[in-house]
Amino acid sequence: MLFLTDVDHVNFEKANETRQNNLQSATVSLQVVIGLCKRKETAALKIKAAILNERVKLSALRRLFFFCRRPAGCFFFAYLNKQFSQKCH
Repeated sequence: MLFLTDVDHVNFEKANETRQNNLQSATVSLQVVIGLCKRKETAALKIKAAILNERVKLSALRRLFFFCRRPAGCFFFAYLNKQFSQKCH
């Protein structure tokens, strides 16, 4: 009976050690996953900021060219109209 109790104690210690190892492995794995998620989130935020920054630049560029292009277009058509009307007379 004492022998069986010792065997159970040894099995319990082995099972407990295995659980501890599994817990440590799971903890390390979880830390790795959390680290990867943080990096991915940081990268996503950086990409989002870059995209928003480029959109702002592109929007400003569009506004700039809109105001520059409109008078130039009007002047160009006025010039063509003037040239055409002079040739017809």
